[in-house]
Order: sequence, then C-alpha cells, then structure tokens
Amino acid sequence: MKNSLSYLLMFGLAVGANAQIALDSAEDSVYVVGQEYIQIGTPAGNQTAAVNGLNGGFGFEKWQRGAYGDNGNFGSTLVTNINSSFHMGTKQWGLRSGVGGLDFSGCDARRRLLADVLVGSTVSFSIMPGGNGAGVESTSGDFGVEFRGSSLSNPGRDLFAMNASFGQNYSLQDDSGSQFTGIPVTGGLRVDVSIVVLSTTQYSVTLQPYGGSPETHTLTSYASSLGAPLRTVQFYAFTTNGDSYANFLRVQGPGAPISGRITLLNYGASPAGQVIAFDVKNASGTVLESHNATLDASGNYSFTSSSQGSLKIAAKGSHWLRKASATITVGASGASNVDLSLVNGDSAPDNVIDLSDYTIVAVAFNALPSSGNWDARADLNGDGVVDLTDYTITVTNFNMTGD
Repeated sequence: MKNSLSYLLMFGLAVGANAQIALDSAEDSVYVVGQEYIQIGTPAGNQTAAVNGLNGGFGFEKWQRGAYGDNGNFGSTLVTNINSSFHMGTKQWGLRSGVGGLDFSGCDARRRLLADVLVGSTVSFSIMPGGNGAGVESTSGDFGVEFRGSSLSNPGRDLFAMNASFGQNYSLQDDSGSQFTGIPVTGGLRVDVSIVVLSTTQYSVTLQPYGGSPETHTLTSYASSLGAPLRTVQFYAFTTNGDSYANFLRVQGPGAPISGRITLLNYGASPAGQVIAFDVKNASGTVLESHNATLDASGNYSFTSSSQGSLKIAAKGSHWLRKASATITVGASGASNVDLSLVNGDSAPDNVIDLSDYTIVAVAFNALPSSGNWDARADLNGDGVVDLTDYTITVTNFNMTGD
C-alpha cells in the first residue's frame, strides 16, 4: 500500500531493537502489472513476477497469500493498473475473491514486518474500492484490512480490523465490537488510513477520503489481555464480485530528535535566524523525509525525525552548498552532535557554484540594501554590502558542487 508511497521507489529499513522504517509500494519497478505477486498458499499459476514473495518494499518479510472457500474460486491478488486520476499510483495491489452462490471464497495478502511495530510509530496506506471507472465495483461481499500480531494462523491474534461493503460506510472492529465510521465506501474514491500505535493495546486510527476531512477513532486490541504488539498488515476480500485496491504501505518509527551545529563558512554575521533545509536519507542516499530548522546564535539546530536506523543527515543553506553527514545510527533517543560545515557561494541556489552565481554577484556588485541593484543573495558574508569579499568567495569556490 502507498502514497508515496509515489511516495516511494527505493527505501530501507534498519532492523534492531529500536529501528523502524519500512516502505512498500506497487510503484516499485519490481512489481509487474497483471501478475500475481505472492506465492505462498495459492495454487501454481501466473506468478512470474514473484520471487518467493519477496518483491517491492523494504523492512518486511515476504508477501504471503491466503486463499479459502468452498467453490475453488479462491480469488486473486494481482498487481493491476488504473488511471492516474484515481490517485492510487500507476500500479496497485488489486484483490477480488469471487462469488459462488451458496459457496464462499476469500483471498488475502499479508505483509509482516521484520520486527514488532514500536509504540509511537505510524502505519499508513491507501485503499480504494473499484467503480466509477476504476475497475468493477463490488455489489456483494466485503474487503478490508486486518491488523495482527506476528501469528498468521486463523483465528490468529487479530488486533483490530477495518471493513468495507458496497452501499455502507467503512467500519472499524476492535475489542468493543464493530462501529461504522462516517466515511462511505465509494467506488473510485481513495481513502488514506493512518494508525498511530499508542500502546501495545491501543491505536489511534484516522481515515481521510482523498480531498476530504479526516475522522479519527481510538481502538482497543482484541488481544489486549495478551499484550500482542502489531506486526502484520493483512488485506483481504471475501465473496466480492468486484475489485478493491491498496497501495503505499508505510511504517514510520516514533520521532527521534536530531541535533547538532551548522557552521556557515565565510559568513561574518550571526547565524541566528538562518533557515536550513535538512534531508534525512537512508544509507544508500534515498531521501526519506525533509525538515526545516532555524539556527540559533551559535549555529545550533534540532528537529524530530520519524526515521530510525542507519541514516545520513544532509543540510542546505540559502546560499550554501548541501553537505551530508557520514552514515550515523539513529535510535529511539535520536542522534546529537551531527555537526556540518557548509560551503558558501551558491547564490542561485542550485547546489553548484557556477556562472549563474558569479552573474548574481556581478550584477549586484557595490550594492547596498538601498541600491536599485541590491540582491540579498549576493551578500554572501552577511555584512550588508556586495563587494570584493563576496566576489572572492564565489571565485574561490567556483565549480564546487554540493552533496
């Protein structure tokens, strides 16, 4: 499941006692439209897109498929493709179980994390019923998502569930029973789901139709007496005669504070008030999240990252080149002393010091803030005038490129 899950492309998870970040999306090129992507628990068939269930996403175990029923029509779980106007990405995971008169059939697609989801973490995905041009809409049956512990056996340790039926609203089911939300099951309308793990027994669940208002509910686990933590997300379809889709599955760990000091090279003024753009990257360099932080008079900064594990922190100032840290380990307590020095002269700013930056300084040369040709981007050392010092900074760092 996704949203950027367009959001997504290649992501990583560092596994450990306090490591938690996982992303999976059918946008990943490993997924092939029209082919089943999970093998376990289903008869042999057109599953050439699968490699033992291990496709797409990081931080999860292999995809597993369950199939059950009386009529032999156990349904399908396929990577499919619908128009981009439905905002589910160019590829989705589609489920349809099939109807067999008095018989029944069902199918599910299970994604289990490598480690239990930590308290404070957020699990999110997008889901959409077929209809209104997005495949065939179900007029019978149910689809939805079950949230489980590490066990995949039935009845298993289901923690809570979200269910959907044609002509009704989405419903939530937990230890207190089933309750309808105020959000209708509408063909072709994506619903974004975000689950915050409040404890090993309580969860805050927010549903938001695409372009609509969010609705939040607090649920208590069926398995509250067992204290079973969330580990598995299982999408299912049961006696459906239409399609349902999911994408953009994402698990983010609890907030981890990142702090350090930024040195703004060749800058004589106070760094206080300077806004620095930070990217949090995995060890291979993929950007996982972005933040802005304002420096104090000593150049100190701090922000809260939702990612943990082996990460790099990259910083970019208004006219300074981007600089990335070495790979650091970020746990639940975060990381401190992530200090970086930024090279000055990127007036453009496009993360390279070249003719564009030289031209900005040249046009503003000898200008004061009251001058008609004043350009604050050219005042590289922050002394309120564009002069030989700013020119020298540009020339000295000419042709340098940021990380």
